[in-house]
Amino acid sequence: MLTLHRAIGTYSQLIDRYIALTHFARSKIIKGGIADHKVVLKPNFVPDPPAAGNGGGGYVAYVGGLLKSKGTETLVAAWRALPMVKLKIVGDGELRTQCEAIVREENLNIEFTGMQNRSAVLKIIANAEILIVPSEWYEGLPMVVAESFACGTPVLASCIGSLEELIDEGVTGKKFTAGDPEDLAQAVRVMLADEAALRHMRVNARAYFDAHLTEEQNYAQLTTIYSDVIADRGRQTSVKHG
Repeated sequence: MLTLHRAIGTYSQLIDRYIALTHFARSKIIKGGIADHKVVLKPNFVPDPPAAGNGGGGYVAYVGGLLKSKGTETLVAAWRALPMVKLKIVGDGELRTQCEAIVREENLNIEFTGMQNRSAVLKIIANAEILIVPSEWYEGLPMVVAESFACGTPVLASCIGSLEELIDEGVTGKKFTAGDPEDLAQAVRVMLADEAALRHMRVNARAYFDAHLTEEQNYAQLTTIYSDVIADRGRQTSVKHG
């Protein structure tokens, strides 16, 4: 499909705009051969956002699929060096059985909650001290990052792809080397050791959400994109008939 439509010009001639969620994704789309002016930036948003939480739950959280590409094995391995830190893993996936067996055999401080509804997930995130996003593949703009910012919860993310730009180091969270459990464990220790910094990050995370990821702002951005496309079409039509 991709080869055919590249050859007949569908992507270059028949599509007016591409929406990228991050600057990283935008650069990849342009590198793939789409004209710069056709690729605009508009992030995801969180409808009906929760109130910002205060943390205090005494645990760190992961929310997502239990998959190799999501860094689940790296996450579990990191907890061998974090016996005093509680980790809640929310979600399911092909690695769950394997990871649960490791946790039992090694007596790791990890709880698997399984799948939860949205309100339960948001409550877990809001009460967490940190949300971890250990992905080892390129992400778009994970909704869990936007939801974590809405909850005021700092994010510790692997330094890869769009995640590298989404987390402002020391402001809304921290980054670690993707696929490196030792670096992940050390980053958790550093973040939890500085309660004052964590409090500031909570405020900053929610402020970032309010400034960039609300439904109202997203609607305005999308409306502007549509308006620009319509205006461009109008100018093209005038030139053709002029």
